[in-house]
Amino acid sequence: MVKRSGGKSDKAVLSEMPMRFGDDPLLWAAWLYYEDGMTQADIANLMGLSRASVNTYLADARTRGLVNIEIEPDRFRSVMIAKAMKDRFNLQDCLVIPSEGGDRSLFERLGAAGAQVLKRLVRAGDTIAVAWGRSVLSLAEELHHPGLADIRVVQASGSTTARIPWTPEACAARLAEALGARWVPLSAPAIVSSPEMRERLLAETVLSEQMVVLSEANRIVMGISSMRPESTIHTSGFLDGVDQQAHYQDAVGSVSGRFISARGEPVIGPVNDRTIGLDLAALRAIPQRIAVAGGIEKVSAILAALRGGYVNVLITDAASARGVLTADGWQEPKRRSQVPAPVVDGAAPRIHHGGDKKLINEARDIVDESIDGLLLAHEPLLAKVPGTHRAVMARNGPRSGKVGIVIGGGSGHDPGFWVMSARAALMLPSWATSLPRRRLIRFWLRAVQFMAMPGFFISTETSPVTS
Repeated sequence: MVKRSGGKSDKAVLSEMPMRFGDDPLLWAAWLYYEDGMTQADIANLMGLSRASVNTYLADARTRGLVNIEIEPDRFRSVMIAKAMKDRFNLQDCLVIPSEGGDRSLFERLGAAGAQVLKRLVRAGDTIAVAWGRSVLSLAEELHHPGLADIRVVQASGSTTARIPWTPEACAARLAEALGARWVPLSAPAIVSSPEMRERLLAETVLSEQMVVLSEANRIVMGISSMRPESTIHTSGFLDGVDQQAHYQDAVGSVSGRFISARGEPVIGPVNDRTIGLDLAALRAIPQRIAVAGGIEKVSAILAALRGGYVNVLITDAASARGVLTADGWQEPKRRSQVPAPVVDGAAPRIHHGGDKKLINEARDIVDESIDGLLLAHEPLLAKVPGTHRAVMARNGPRSGKVGIVIGGGSGHDPGFWVMSARAALMLPSWATSLPRRRLIRFWLRAVQFMAMPGFFISTETSPVTS
């Protein structure tokens, strides 16, 4: 007979259990929780057990196959497809929405989804480039996220024809308003009359300064255009007077006014040297490239943009995403069947109730966000080393009589080693933690050597310990 901590023995529990549950207290606890909707505390009182025992009963019920939790099929498929897109095309993230959804158009629903994504991603101090299109304007109209400081929103291209409402300036101005940000236009047409005119305009001081802001963008929000006659690239006037069949027959789509082939390679034609705005190389250099695009007619264009590496965050619909994956040779995996866990010697396998020791936004951002937090917490004492992203220095150094200190240990695989000196601080990469004693001493000696140098600083991309 087993006595549960803080409660009755198994025998006592069985004696009070309704007969319809036989001699299985796990089934009773699972029924009370999942079918009757009782809380674990109420179940504990009814069964005469501790809450910990009830929690264990419920976990054991799932392990033994008494309880199977099913995700709603449409939502499950969207999540599965989004994960497949993320893994196959090495995306930072992907959101897939249902292709059908009430009275709202697909553009409107993609815009609403994109607005939710941008709310999660945008940070104070961002410079956000904005392309144009129906989905981009819908995103801007759905967004309301003021309150972040020092955000700039800059057009990714010059101005297009006024025949459409989703012009580059309309999209950028509306997004800036939604974020309470400063709007930086590009004071020139997107397409000019000749390459010589383009060079003359780029030499003008106002446009030159605006292009510098564009080059500093750390995020871009854009659509993806197909090459169909009613597509954004056509209605924007980019191909007015151009023989598409003669010059752009290899193009399957465009991003930010630049044409790409099915393999994601640039398609160069007569418009290229007359375009004012981001080129494809500059687009790919932006750290976070958010695309909002959907519709079966855009499958080829979306796939081309993904193959070219011009997108690393994608918001699309389920039918489009499935079409992209299928066109790239993906096959939907079979769902794992619900097989009850094996019982060994009459007992269910032990369950590991693990958990994370911290909350982080994204693993790839932990070093940068740790440094940002440190600087915010100690603004009077520390500042970033000019021209670097991951190096900080003392504001009031050097100070006579102060020495450098190496502190480390007990931090697992977190970025855990700091060198503090009269002149600077050093943060090592996340793998350089919990060093053995000899390597720690060697690291300390090397750090002292560096601290003896004028203007000492080390970024996280540099490790003074290599052996």
